[in-house]
Amino acid sequence: METQVKYLAITRGSRTATVKSFIVFALLATCIGYSREVAIANTAGSQDSRIVGTRVDVGPTDRELTLTFTVTPSIRFPPVVRLLGTAARAKTLEVQSDSPGHYSAHLGDIQDVSDGQLLLEISNSQKERHELHSADFVLHEIPTGPSSSPSRDGHLVLYTKPAGISRGSRILISSGERPIDALPGGVSSTAVMGAYFIDSLASFGKAEGWQLAIATVPGLGKVTLFYLAKGSKTWKPLESNLIPGHPLQACPFAGQGTYLLVRGTKQ
Repeated sequence: METQVKYLAITRGSRTATVKSFIVFALLATCIGYSREVAIANTAGSQDSRIVGTRVDVGPTDRELTLTFTVTPSIRFPPVVRLLGTAARAKTLEVQSDSPGHYSAHLGDIQDVSDGQLLLEISNSQKERHELHSADFVLHEIPTGPSSSPSRDGHLVLYTKPAGISRGSRILISSGERPIDALPGGVSSTAVMGAYFIDSLASFGKAEGWQLAIATVPGLGKVTLFYLAKGSKTWKPLESNLIPGHPLQACPFAGQGTYLLVRGTKQ
């Protein structure tokens, strides 16, 4: 017997093409194996959608990754998290919670993994319409020469140099709809254009001369890039500039932590 479940797909704002949502649903139908009725909406235009913050961290060891996520407002029904990779079927992860609205899921050993997409199913009950939220990650080994390392969605690029970096070092770039941390003062959830977390597998030394660029929307107006250092609670606005002729906001790499691109905010 086929199970019919209504879904509300949450996209990541104006930069995310709608076709990406359909790709996710096609993967979902293939991996899970039963039919679903899907309703597509945009986060900014959906009044009943929840805000989901995500971050993929290195840990508990240098060979493993863990997804941490928050759901606001909190829900009573346990969320379902699936890892979409190269396997024929999605892997359902065990979800743990230490307080209402705060969750984590262990991705396991990632020594042979280069990237992945996480699908989060959120609802308050079996009968309530399910929301689909997503996050993704990619791992890059730092080359022996100057190179570029993009996020999995292609909207962020980290330009690296090998000087002072341990050979074979790997960096992690994860992205989601919102960060798990409280937003900077004066920034609303609807103003968020991109949220990225950059980490490393083991300490790789001092990153000198690295640059970072994040895609913007042409004609959108003023944007601000904020940085939250790993382990810190204080956001800092970064001095960034629009690359002439390209919809890219660029700045020096500030270090491991969260990078948040928002619109309509003055520094």
